[in-house]
Amino acid sequence: MAAVLAALHPHNLQVNLDAGLSLGTPPIPYRYLLGSTNQNLINNFRAFPGLPFGYASGSSLISVGSVLQWNLWKINYIQLGANIASIDEQTLPFTNGDHLFRSASIGYGIDTAIGPVQLLYAYAGKELSGFT
Repeated sequence: MAAVLAALHPHNLQVNLDAGLSLGTPPIPYRYLLGSTNQNLINNFRAFPGLPFGYASGSSLISVGSVLQWNLWKINYIQLGANIASIDEQTLPFTNGDHLFRSASIGYGIDTAIGPVQLLYAYAGKELSGFT
């Protein structure tokens, strides 16, 4: 089925928007956390390539991400992605530039019998970059 869809649509664009706000100081399980490429978004974890798992946390979050995928052959594809997020303890995001995160990523993936396998390189700043 994936091969048929790849032949019909040689490229895809995915745009994500996440926003949330907690009044007061929420307990740890209810805080917003950014980091890694994890797609199992349990509690308030949000994927953010280029940051380690749970790297940034706060009580308010606005995050925008985009991934452009080109299918090269039936089961092979490359991806380009960009993300920006503001996560802070204040009720109004983007009011302090210290809590603004940006990342860019490029990757290669293949659909296998056990599921997709991806190799992704992400850059999130001078001190944070690498393969995820």
